[in-house]
Amino acid sequence: LDQVSTLTERIGTITNELRAFSRKAGRSVTTVSLATAVDGALLLIGHRLRDHGVTLHRSGLDELQVMADPVRLEQVVINLLQNAYEALLDAQTPDPVIRLEARRVDRH
Repeated sequence: LDQVSTLTERIGTITNELRAFSRKAGRSVTTVSLATAVDGALLLIGHRLRDHGVTLHRSGLDELQVMADPVRLEQVVINLLQNAYEALLDAQTPDPVIRLEARRVDRH
C-alpha cells in the first residue's frame, strides 16, 4: 500500500507538470530557480535517462535564479536534455553522462 500511495503521488505530480507544460505559455516572466526548472523537466523525461543508464551530474543550479517564464524555461531544459540523451544513444556511449552546470559570471 505504501508503494501504491507513493506511485499515486508521483503520478499526480507528473500529471500536474504535464498540464502546466501543455498550457500555452503566457508572458509571465518571474524569478525562477534553475534547480526547480530542471526538477520539473526530470519529472517528464528522467525515466528515459534512468532506463538507459544515463548519469546526470548537476552543478551550481541550486544557487542561481533567473528571470524567465517558468514553463518556457522548463521546455528549454527538456529540449536540451532530450538532445543530449539522443546524442548519447546515437553514439552508443558506454557509461553515458550528462552534465548540467550553471555559474554566475559578474551579473550574468
